[in-house]
Amino acid sequence: MMEQDTRPEARRRYVELLRSKSEVERLEAAASLTSAAREMTRLGIRARHPNASDVELRERFMEVVYGVRSRSRESGG
Repeated sequence: MMEQDTRPEARRRYVELLRSKSEVERLEAAASLTSAAREMTRLGIRARHPNASDVELRERFMEVVYGVRSRSRESGG
């Protein structure tokens, strides 16, 4: 949801825009935003851990997104 610092007029226009879209358009927009957020998360993890293997990057992604810590990371691997 929008932050409390969003001006009422901006919020009203945003809600109108959403209501003017079809269900498919809203779903596509949500999927696109989700995809962008996941990609930004991956890029951030890679930037913080440039020498990590692909496996470690996937494990860190799972930890950030789902709160799931892999067994190898739990054991210090």
